[in-house]
Amino acid sequence: MTIRTRRRAPLRSRLLGGASAIVLAGALGMPLAAYADEAPSFNLEIGGGYDSYSKDSDSYAPEFTPLDSVGRANEGFNGFIAGTFRPGSMPYNFSGHVTYGRASTESFSTSYSSAKYAADASDEQDEHYILADLQVGRDIGLGGAARGTVSVGVRDANYQTDSLVSFSTSSKYGGQSASLPGKVQALVPGADFSTTGTISRSFSGLGPIVSMHVESPFSGRMGDMGFSFEGDVFVSVLFGDAKVDFSLPGSPADRSENHTVTDFGVSLALAWRPGDGPFRIKVGYRAEGLSDVLDGGFTSARDSSRYMDGPFASVVWRFP
Repeated sequence: MTIRTRRRAPLRSRLLGGASAIVLAGALGMPLAAYADEAPSFNLEIGGGYDSYSKDSDSYAPEFTPLDSVGRANEGFNGFIAGTFRPGSMPYNFSGHVTYGRASTESFSTSYSSAKYAADASDEQDEHYILADLQVGRDIGLGGAARGTVSVGVRDANYQTDSLVSFSTSSKYGGQSASLPGKVQALVPGADFSTTGTISRSFSGLGPIVSMHVESPFSGRMGDMGFSFEGDVFVSVLFGDAKVDFSLPGSPADRSENHTVTDFGVSLALAWRPGDGPFRIKVGYRAEGLSDVLDGGFTSARDSSRYMDGPFASVVWRFP
């Protein structure tokens, strides 16, 4: 287990445990809120934020080469749009949410040399993802002016990373792989070899999602000024295919295999509604992790996860 994996594993456990506890408590123990006096309404939210990425290691060169292929933290952004329709006179709502995220292009190189062996490699990575949700929610009362919604639905996820790769290996003993029939030259230790091309890793999956949204106005002067607290937590299990496509001379064959991905996240926000206006402004912080979402191996399959966290801001309009 790498240092990065040890550091991130407790975070994943805490998020999953907290999400499960909150959603279970809401679904089993909370009384229904009464919204019979509310007219039908539609909320539209548009926002975005900064993402700090942490990645598991993805191999961009043959594993037998002594090259550093450890994934590195990266920066990026996300943008999202969400809509929620509340029919009124019923404690239910219907919502949809789409998020697009992109990591900034990352370039790095590494090399190794000794009296008998030398190797070098470079990699330029570009990552992006699209997450889309459709959910049905049930309102619950949390006591006082606080209110919440427990929702269930389906999530569609598409995640992809493209790498422009260049690497070479050489040995004091030289030699080519012609004497080893059936072997791919790039994968024969001791052979002089160099190649340049692309590696595309992707995941496309669908699965159930359970989430909980909480709103609670602040008391005292902050409440009088229109400030409130909002929190969200969700857990989703996605079923789909993780693929690796090589456009790299001398590389292994393309791969595709079934993956089960756990997608989990939390967000906390401070919301402000100016007077009786139809909109409110939100500023907060979010964290999300997708476990085993990609095949990060080169010569053989290996699970690779992604974690994103950072601040966000949004504007919510209520119609009518």
